[in-house]
Formats: sequence, structure tokens, C-alpha cells
Amino acid sequence: METISTGKRLWLYIINVLAYTGLSFVACLPFLLLVKLAVGWYIAISIGVAIASAVVFRYLLIRIMHGYTIISFFFGVKYIGVEERELHKQQVIIRVINEAILFLLLLDLIYLKSNHTERGVIDRISNSFTIDLRRE
Repeated sequence: METISTGKRLWLYIINVLAYTGLSFVACLPFLLLVKLAVGWYIAISIGVAIASAVVFRYLLIRIMHGYTIISFFFGVKYIGVEERELHKQQVIIRVINEAILFLLLLDLIYLKSNHTERGVIDRISNSFTIDLRRE
């Protein structure tokens, strides 16, 4: 079992943020345009709805696809529990919420670079591994 490299993890994080949060933002845009709000409130609510829907969407993908999301499938990356089984519901919830917070993503990358390890903060918090199926 090979864990994912830091470079591949960085690309996965960038694409996840752009794809899931960006697409969720675009999807909620027409509905929020119908509500008349000040620009600041509009942006805050739009970002909040986008992040929340991205978390729910990623949670459902990981549960339905048994450890994969659409993007991780194309990267050859799978999320598994420490006991090398599927993630439990609590592990998936912890993982997708932590990955939705940009500060924790940056902390995870800094931790990976400074400790020269391939198991990041998010993996440790959720008691899981991010494995690279193409490195085996």
C-alpha cells in the first residue's frame, strides 16, 4: 500500500477546490440572483452554500463509490481507513469537512513538507490513509 505523494496531493487539492466548490458556486448562482441582497451578503452566502454543497456532494461520492470521488478515481487515488477497509461514516465526514477548510489544506501541505511524511494532518485526524493505486 503506497500513500499518495505530496505533489500529487497538492494537485488533487487544487482540482478538488476548483471543481467541487467552483461548480457548486456556479450551480447556486442563479438561485441566489433571485434574492435581492447586498453584495457582501451575496458573496458570503454564495461561498457558504458552495462549500456546504461541495461537502455533501463529496461525502455522497466517497460513500457510494467506496472510497473514491470522481476526481480521485481519475488520479488513481483512494481513501481507506487505517485498518485497510472502507471508511466509516464518521471518517468520511471528518475528511470532507477538513478538506473544505482552506486553512487546513495549507496546514496539511506545510506539515507534509516539514515532516517528510506522506500521511498528512487530514489523514491523521480522520484516522485514514490516502493511497495511490498507481504507485503499487
